[in-house]
Amino acid sequence: MDGVKTVAVDLIKGMASVTYIIGKSSADKVAEAIESIGYDARVEHIVKPVASPKGSPGQVPAEPTVLRVCPTSPAAGVEFEDARKVLNNTPGVVGLFESTSGDSGVVQISYAPSRELGARDILAELGPQWRLAPRNPSTGYHMDPVLKHRILLAIPLAIIVEVLSMSMLGSLLGCWLPVVLLVTAFPVQYYCGWGFHKHAVRGLAHCSLSMDFL
Repeated sequence: MDGVKTVAVDLIKGMASVTYIIGKSSADKVAEAIESIGYDARVEHIVKPVASPKGSPGQVPAEPTVLRVCPTSPAAGVEFEDARKVLNNTPGVVGLFESTSGDSGVVQISYAPSRELGARDILAELGPQWRLAPRNPSTGYHMDPVLKHRILLAIPLAIIVEVLSMSMLGSLLGCWLPVVLLVTAFPVQYYCGWGFHKHAVRGLAHCSLSMDFL
């Protein structure tokens, strides 16, 4: 696609990061191009470019990094818009967006680190109402409610199928064993595994054999 420089895909989060040349392309055009090949796409957030600071001729501009902050306490009464108002005009800050990992109140700040701007400087700008967001593995990942429901349904049904297939209990059902196995395995194969089937079909549409297809 004309104007697109780089594309990085995060399969776990189902997100992609696209770098494009302003004027030759746009975020909406990139999303439309992705949808035209069979994928669902929407613009999550746009990181605006930052001007390269003047330095030595051989100096390489620093790549933007992400700082995660959250309110000091729930009673602080600060929200995402409060952080945006404070850092909207701060030189070096290239983007602010709310965390999509399920952490309530967490704000992710994309900035270009330099001698004049670092994590401590951003926290100083925000004030005592904000602090670094904790890296807690138990709250760092948010499971989709539908996926959680399917997993909780699939686990006991799969255990029943395994027990009946690999133990003497299955012989007690006689000729009804195949029927019971079919009825028990049907929700696991189709309802609980629908996400795998959907992604496998999309992969085949692009002539790619993914793990979902396997």
